[in-house]
Amino acid sequence: MFDYPEFPLTDMEQTCISLEACFRDAAGKLQLGTEEELRVLYELAAGFHDDLDDGYIVEFGSFMGVTAAAMAHAAEYNSKQLPVIAVDNYIWNPTALPVAHNMFRRIGQGNNIVQIIFDDLNAFKFLCKMSASDFPIRLLFIDADHSYKHVMETLEICVPHVLPRGWIALHDYNRHGGGPDITEVVQAAQDFLRTAHDEFEFIFLTHGLLCLRKR
Repeated sequence: MFDYPEFPLTDMEQTCISLEACFRDAAGKLQLGTEEELRVLYELAAGFHDDLDDGYIVEFGSFMGVTAAAMAHAAEYNSKQLPVIAVDNYIWNPTALPVAHNMFRRIGQGNNIVQIIFDDLNAFKFLCKMSASDFPIRLLFIDADHSYKHVMETLEICVPHVLPRGWIALHDYNRHGGGPDITEVVQAAQDFLRTAHDEFEFIFLTHGLLCLRKR
């Protein structure tokens, strides 16, 4: 299950330039495991790898706001209209919440980010219930509770709402192992893909970021 190819970045030079501008605006280094992973997320949010003009970007697990900021920057720069919805209950690390607020303020993306401080799946179920259009998603980034049960439940509940040709990006799918939580992410993703593999047109792995594109 670890034999997936590296994600094919479309425009490495432009992506790097854009992220460097975002770094400067944030007055610090944006970091997600590796810079390669962050570039992949940026390109997915920018729409470089799909032809979708609609659909939300949804993030589970915002921490200090790094990935939400980068994805909002990418979406706005490339005229994608719907906002980034960043969900994190911050119970596990409440000190990160003001850092995230400051991140959004510094890069000027506050209007393009809807921050929901709540449990991710409960928030998602509420959003789906309130949406007249079944809450379409073009990019789902998962980096919240790393337990097997939660990762599996997240995939089972949320993947049906991802649009055809939309993307799911799962962080901490680490081929080199790691702590028990990382192991559970890998196991949950593998078990999910055993039954749902045919739902996806492409599957790529860049470091610990597993990216799946729906058919």
